[in-house]
Amino acid sequence: MPHFNMTSSSSSSPLLVGELMSVRSLNNLLRAMNSKNVATCHILDEGITFTVMEGRHVKMVAYLKRNLFDTYRIQAGSDPIQPFGVSIGTMLDCLGILMPAPGETVDACKIRYMEEGQPVEFNREDPDHEVRCSLVTLEPELDDESLTLSSDIQLRAIMRSSALNDALGDLDKSCDRITFKFSPENPQFYLKGESDQGMYEIEYPGSSETFISFQCEGDVMHCYHYSHFMHCKRALEQSDEVSIRVSQDGVLCLLFRLQSSSRESYVEFTILPYSQPDQDDEEHVSDH
Repeated sequence: MPHFNMTSSSSSSPLLVGELMSVRSLNNLLRAMNSKNVATCHILDEGITFTVMEGRHVKMVAYLKRNLFDTYRIQAGSDPIQPFGVSIGTMLDCLGILMPAPGETVDACKIRYMEEGQPVEFNREDPDHEVRCSLVTLEPELDDESLTLSSDIQLRAIMRSSALNDALGDLDKSCDRITFKFSPENPQFYLKGESDQGMYEIEYPGSSETFISFQCEGDVMHCYHYSHFMHCKRALEQSDEVSIRVSQDGVLCLLFRLQSSSRESYVEFTILPYSQPDQDDEEHVSDH
């Protein structure tokens, strides 16, 4: 659980000082990752990222961009700030304490990170009280290079989140694997779920309003574990659009644009393929 303390006494300038416009925006961003694992935190000029690995097949990155802060200052002339780990579950507990009461309009929160190895400090002030919370930093998790999208992209598209949410929701929960097929011809998007109980198929023609943009020169078809998409459930519900990219080796990247606050925020899921579809799959899909 988070713990409280008084302001740290130090003469050196902090590595990071910022004032976040909205505690709710950070809370919603982290909840969209649908994980309570340890996240690796990177403090960068353009903002803060939180990266969570779910096993060896799913990577999630939440982007807390600089424009979500009223002020954002990194120590001048310093070397790049070393990444560190934070418990997402504990951080959500901390943000729950900092959240304003119903009816309160003030939602800003100050964030300070004094030096490497020290806690990250949160401070929220109201007219009648002040809340301070320190979040202990941990060892960062190692990144998996296999969960990186290559430069050889087969598909680039922007899809309405509601359409993808409906398509995944229509599949039977017993499905083990799902096949995605994108094509410049009809059907533009085809989804197949397979389980011991049977097969479930959904397709969207090119004339539908499912896609906002679509760039695909040839058929793109790969299989994935259905369970891995359960990590995206909250992001699908909180977002209005999802940017989809698929590399030649089947690595799938889903970038969700969240609309839970006055300013846009983003969370990204990178998912490794289950396996290449077998010949029977290929022939079956080609008939649609």
